[in-house]
Amino acid sequence: MRLKILTESSGSLVSAYLIKAIRAAGHHAIASDIAEDCVGRYLAEEFLLMPRVHDDALWDKVDILLKEYSIDVVIPSFDEMLMGWAERKEYYRHMGVTVICSDASTINIFRDKWLSYEFFEKHGIPTPKTSLSQDHPLIKPRKGRGAKGVRITSDQVSMEGNISQEVILGQEYTVDVLCSKDFEPLYIVPRTRQGVRDGKSTGGEVIDYPEIVDCVKYICRH
Repeated sequence: MRLKILTESSGSLVSAYLIKAIRAAGHHAIASDIAEDCVGRYLAEEFLLMPRVHDDALWDKVDILLKEYSIDVVIPSFDEMLMGWAERKEYYRHMGVTVICSDASTINIFRDKWLSYEFFEKHGIPTPKTSLSQDHPLIKPRKGRGAKGVRITSDQVSMEGNISQEVILGQEYTVDVLCSKDFEPLYIVPRTRQGVRDGKSTGGEVIDYPEIVDCVKYICRH
């Protein structure tokens, strides 16, 4: 069966890989973005223009697009839309659309660095000491991605919407994880971060790191 698979943020760094993988698997790739002139438009078989995330009628418009383009599967990748997709997974399932993303409870924990810290502490997962007060030198937003708003300072700053953490020195890794619908990890891919731009890596080298793999399996079980 040839599925029509929609990808988000098709101007992002990972969009080209996803679209090529979908087509290589024999499925119909549909790219989407809020900007018409993005790289995914020229790699996919179809392109649809998405409404902006702050549009009051956002999800009504998404519903119309999914029906208009007869979408079978959605692979969300835009941070600001993840929770919305997760909360509507069951609704879209009844429409005949499968949304491939984590449950809303998981996304809620890992989009909030304080909730992530509490989760790690509760389950004995090694993590930097973290506080809602300015108890540590590294200050970062509770929510956000990349390096935006991250700094090391001894000056007093407003902690509204922020956390403080101890500074950890060492190699940083990104770990890509694909789980089954039963939360069993199918792929765990640790990689070094290379070509970091605005706190986001533009490349990396995949490595064999059993301790990371074991830790990710433990996290998935909880």
